[in-house]
Amino acid sequence: PPIYVEKRGHPMLRARHLPFSIGEAERDQWVACMIVAMEEEGVEENLRKSLTEAFYKTADWMRNQAGSPAEQMLAKLDAESKGQGKT
Repeated sequence: PPIYVEKRGHPMLRARHLPFSIGEAERDQWVACMIVAMEEEGVEENLRKSLTEAFYKTADWMRNQAGSPAEQMLAKLDAESKGQGKT
C-alpha cells in the first residue's frame, strides 16, 4: 500500500530474501504453509485458489536457487569440479 512505501520505502521483498537459500523445496513449503493457514482461517475456496496462485507466483519469483535440491547439489559439484583445475 502507498502508506507503507511512504513510511518505510519500497519493501524490496526479493532483495531482503537474497541472503537465504530459496529453491523449489522452500517455495513449495512456504506455499503449503499459506494453504494450511487459509484453510484454518476458513478462507472461501475461490478466494483461496486465487490467493494460492498469487502466492505461488510470488514464491517462485523469490527463488534464488536453481531447480530441486538434487539439481542444486549437482550444480554445486559441477562448479567445484571446474574450479579444482585452477590455481
